[in-house]
Amino acid sequence: MVLRLIRLLGLLTPLLAAGHAFAQKPAVPATAEVKVLRVAHIYDEKYAWHRSFERFRDVLKAKTGGSVDVQIYAGQLGKDEREYVSLLRRGTLDGATVSTAAVATVAPEAAFLDLMYLWKDRDHWRQALDGDVGSRMAEAVRNATSKGGMPGFEVMGWWGGSEMHIISRTRGYRTLADLADVKIRVQDSPVQMESWKLLGTSPVNVAYDGIRDALKAGTVDAVVSVAASTVNKKFYEVAPHVTDTDHAFTVRPFLLSGHTWSKLTPEQRKAVTEAAREATSVDRALEAQDAQDAIAEMKAKGVKFYAFTDRDAMREKTQPVREKLARELKLEDMLADIEKEWDKTARKKASK
Repeated sequence: MVLRLIRLLGLLTPLLAAGHAFAQKPAVPATAEVKVLRVAHIYDEKYAWHRSFERFRDVLKAKTGGSVDVQIYAGQLGKDEREYVSLLRRGTLDGATVSTAAVATVAPEAAFLDLMYLWKDRDHWRQALDGDVGSRMAEAVRNATSKGGMPGFEVMGWWGGSEMHIISRTRGYRTLADLADVKIRVQDSPVQMESWKLLGTSPVNVAYDGIRDALKAGTVDAVVSVAASTVNKKFYEVAPHVTDTDHAFTVRPFLLSGHTWSKLTPEQRKAVTEAAREATSVDRALEAQDAQDAIAEMKAKGVKFYAFTDRDAMREKTQPVREKLARELKLEDMLADIEKEWDKTARKKASK
């Protein structure tokens, strides 16, 4: 009896230490087949996405009694996230967290979430994605990827929430005028290219795995990035200037292949959904903390930070892109709802 209690305590301790209260399912018999889900991301094992996938794995194993396991691939599958999307389409990969620019190659509506100055702050971002905006966008992604008789992607959670900055080789930027003719690497997205052109820069398309070399060679002057990625990929070693534009908050969907979802039992779907919800909460907390830690690390290593003073002007100049894309995607009402938060801030400023 004592030995049995010790073993049970050993199983529960990691879960209790992590703050979980979910029930432990009976262990799977040794002869039972274990279903393995393969999930992937482009970073290394230190990144928030990897640690969040580890939580997804641990919660899912606990909820299914070990009948469903998760294998995590860190930066091992293909050269970019578009390949991950292709693998998800074919069902050779079960899950992945990728950029909305990558998702937009098969679901154009996802590009809307990449718009500059869409979100006023992190709370605005969270409330929208956890509410009607997130639900409608998940449905749009599912419908767009289910064409041709293929099962559509399931959005299991909206990860991200990290502020976007500009990192640069030789100097920082304080105003829009400082950005004139700057060769800046942005995501391979027509919306991003158009937005940065409106701001007077010269946007350049460089593959993500070629960013460091492009900065080092001077092929680009600057790159749009988030603090944690800048540290993870050591971009700051060749671009030691960071401009706090905060022009966007990242939206990174955790996708499950429709092929995978269709093969899960109702009980397994419930467990996967609950585990994904837990992993989403973990990711958001980790990304917020990692951003603070990355900024502190860069400052300690001599990276210079610059306050950007033209945010309002930057938002005003990019307004035509937001309106145009919303119109093309028939998302005008969604944009109007999102912009209500900005209207509240404008009214407060006017009343002072």
